[in-house]
Amino acid sequence: MNWRSRLVFKFLVPLNLVTMLVWGGFAFWNLKSVEKNHIRADLQAIKHLGLGLRVAVEQVVVGSADMASIQRALDHLAGMESNLDIMIIDRSFRVLAATYRERIGKRWYEPDIDAVLAGTTDVIWKTASHSHEGHRAFDTTIGVPGPGGRTVYAIHIARRLDLVEQAIAQQIHRDIFFAVLLLVVVGIAVNVLTFKLVIRPLDRMVHDLDASEWISAADRVQRGDEVARLDHAIHVLMRRVDETTKSLRGSLAEKDQLLGQVTELKASLAEEVERVRQELITAQEQIVGLERQSAQAELTQILAHEIRNPLHIIRGTAEVVRKRVPDAEVMAAD
Repeated sequence: MNWRSRLVFKFLVPLNLVTMLVWGGFAFWNLKSVEKNHIRADLQAIKHLGLGLRVAVEQVVVGSADMASIQRALDHLAGMESNLDIMIIDRSFRVLAATYRERIGKRWYEPDIDAVLAGTTDVIWKTASHSHEGHRAFDTTIGVPGPGGRTVYAIHIARRLDLVEQAIAQQIHRDIFFAVLLLVVVGIAVNVLTFKLVIRPLDRMVHDLDASEWISAADRVQRGDEVARLDHAIHVLMRRVDETTKSLRGSLAEKDQLLGQVTELKASLAEEVERVRQELITAQEQIVGLERQSAQAELTQILAHEIRNPLHIIRGTAEVVRKRVPDAEVMAAD
């Protein structure tokens, strides 16, 4: 049998491919979920950080704090997170404080900063699709109003998605590990169990059916997988069973016909036996009558013989007496 037609290749290989595709789809969805969760968490963190910095810079506006204290806070943040880029910018687009100290005193212009300083909007948020110095980043610009309500400072925060990308890379490594584990451990286990519990029993059934007397050599097939061969063998068996059933039905019909004939013959024999019995009874009665008549005739002969003998003796005696006694005739007459 062609190995390419076996269920090992027609069933297990597609099963493994489907399993890997399903796992790949799940891994992709999981990566997107991880990325989305990290982005949501980072966005919330930046929002809280921006609002906190806004309160701190407002203290600088009212004179209760100075920009040096803001710079110390930014230095602390820079030591904690290297992917955080924060700048405090005045109306001339000059950087007053920054997490990257080399930006201090330099100009930093962006249309969003211009819009905030111009009072067009108070806050501008940009999602992870934004690019900051060639890196994917969250980008927000928050305006800080002065005493007259005019925006005097702009807080510009950009957070590169390095941590998110690292988390995604780690998740990719975990997915690859689990994919290999799934393929090696679960895949092998499923393949072995499927082969032992499904494929090998089917192959054994097909072999046993081919070896049985129910399937002739002409009806055996050597092509196709185990299921196709088993299906062919079952169809052959069904055909043989149908033929055998029809033959048995014919035999039963013949048996019923013979049974009817035997019943009729039995009834005829019973009538004949009754007729012969009646004839035997009649013949027996006739024989008994004839035997009775024969016995009566024989008895009559015996009685007649027994009676004649004394009569002859009496007659002879009378003759002698008549001859010897003179008055015998007179005595005989009396």
